Amino acid sequence: MQINKLHKFYGNSFKDIFKSITFDNGNEFSRWKDMEIKPNTKEQRTKIYLGRPYHSCDRASNENCNALVRYFIKKGTDINTIDKKASIDINNKINQKKRKILGYLPAEKLFLDELTKINVTENTIFYKN
Repeated sequence: MQINKLHKFYGNSFKDIFKSITFDNGNEFSRWKDMEIKPNTKEQRTKIYLGRPYHSCDRASNENCNALVRYFIKKGTDINTIDKKASIDINNKINQKKRKILGYLPAEKLFLDELTKINVTENTIFYKN
């Protein structure tokens, strides 16, 4: 599971960074209960919520991000055909985009500021080389 890689990357800070995660209702999230628990323990690492079917308003920021991704990747494109370098480049462009809702600041800057508040200062960006 990718969430385990993310957990390994952030270590003990994971539960402070990812207090909750909201998923779509796709079958790729069918093991959501396993994702709430730290591997090889019974300790809860995050709280998982599932959006209601056909209620995109439950995942508004996700839907907005999907629209940003569609700027770079056409709908219907097999994501497996996008190489890692291009994927990271798209991530960087989206996360460095200044957004009105964030006071014209990029999401990446605000995320890094929040990490600093909880004293996470090393290995802060998961998807960079």
